[in-house]
Amino acid sequence: MPVTTPEMNEFASNYLDYLVERKLDEVSTTSIDDSNTQYTGIHSGLGPPDMSLEEAVDHLRTVPPSKFFDHNPQGWYEGDVAWWILFPWSKMPVGGEIHLRVTLIARRVDGQWKAVHWHVSEAVDRAAEFGETPRQ
Repeated sequence: MPVTTPEMNEFASNYLDYLVERKLDEVSTTSIDDSNTQYTGIHSGLGPPDMSLEEAVDHLRTVPPSKFFDHNPQGWYEGDVAWWILFPWSKMPVGGEIHLRVTLIARRVDGQWKAVHWHVSEAVDRAAEFGETPRQ
């Protein structure tokens, strides 16, 4: 399966920045509620998606802005579907540095990439576990 192109990776990088910087108009215009894949921003992993696009954006309004570091998106695609699994770290407004695992799935709709699913979970501290130094 082919790796994502620089254009696709730029979309993913911008999208992740929109999420953590709370650029919610951009999140809305670069996402779609997709009945086939069912968009969700936050999900318990059980049952149907917990949030629609609108609900996810409303939730983000209540969370202080942050910033991702070292997300360097690289993923895979097949036809009009692309997906990325990323391991950025972030300086949280409360609680300091946190290492994350982000999954992002996008579909090409009328020639434009649109996020149809994303979720974030806490990841292994790669610096502590593998001796990697996070890029700033």
